[in-house]
Amino acid sequence: MISKRVALRLALQMDHTNNSIKTSDFATAEQFKTTVSEKSFLYGVKPGVEFRILENSKISPYCGIEFSYRNMSSNSKYVGYISEWDPNTGETFYTESVTKVDGAWREIETIYVDYGYGPVLYNIISYTKEREFNSYGSNIFFGADFFFIRNMYVGFELGLAYEIINYKKIDVDISTEDEVQTLPSSKSSDFGFYYNNSIRLGVWF
Repeated sequence: MISKRVALRLALQMDHTNNSIKTSDFATAEQFKTTVSEKSFLYGVKPGVEFRILENSKISPYCGIEFSYRNMSSNSKYVGYISEWDPNTGETFYTESVTKVDGAWREIETIYVDYGYGPVLYNIISYTKEREFNSYGSNIFFGADFFFIRNMYVGFELGLAYEIINYKKIDVDISTEDEVQTLPSSKSSDFGFYYNNSIRLGVWF
């Protein structure tokens, strides 16, 4: 608290995700063990200031402004096998393929297309899931707290937010291909209303 009507606020955000399929997850007799390692780490800070409109009231409306910064890092690795059929011998050969993605996770969508003689299966591969980024923004917010007992309150909040998101480039290194594929960086912005979907519960010191 700076005064009875002015208060500083700070929100922190942190999220670490680790998905994996290891060789130890397979049966010992399994010859082709397809493994996955996906990691991402997100952190953010949101400092701000609140201005209380009423004093000594059970219902305490307020308004304020806050600024935000978020950063996500991400990488992934996939080990799979490519099958090739030799028409001369009738045998199928398998080649190990290692895909390393710096800046995102891989996502595979399976679709079926019917050309009239039966459905054909296609796998569409993209590399935008959990993509690395950093962002800057600011929010103007409005809210109200209800003091149900002395110095304890519940409340709600809504606001108007603007954010600029800088997506970093993605490098895809596939062991069975000669060149590293690079997806360029990009930028986007977001502007609109938001609401706090959790109920504020706190103590006034």
